Amino acid sequence: MLTTGFCNLMRQNNFLSAAPLIRLHLDNLLQMHASFIAKNPQDFSFEKIKGRQTNDLEDREGNKMRDSYLAKSLSEAKETSWVFNLYKETSKFVHASDKHIFSVVEKLDEGGVFNFVISDRQTIPEKHAIEAVQAMISITEQLFR
Repeated sequence: MLTTGFCNLMRQNNFLSAAPLIRLHLDNLLQMHASFIAKNPQDFSFEKIKGRQTNDLEDREGNKMRDSYLAKSLSEAKETSWVFNLYKETSKFVHASDKHIFSVVEKLDEGGVFNFVISDRQTIPEKHAIEAVQAMISITEQLFR
């Protein structure tokens, strides 16, 4: 469902709403990773079903499995070395940051003057759209792996 929502929002040029879905999709990957590094994967699953937060649970080494810890841990593998950076950048779309401000800036001139766009449609730089789609694909590939 996240990927469908992401695709629909990107087609509508609504990047500001689509970008946080990348972080939510990444959370799915982090949760999957947590289940593999938990002290006891079966106990982990039962605790999650009971409503426990992952950040209250520990991995095999006794570390609390907070999102940032899981992202760093997952980034240690070559095929997922990109995860921690994606985690940091997409978190900026979930928590108020410069990403919110600059995602609605239409024009920025050398004098420091910028125009904001208040609309239901944004002009997304092609580079950003491609990066966003590639991130969703990479996360999905890792979930299937």
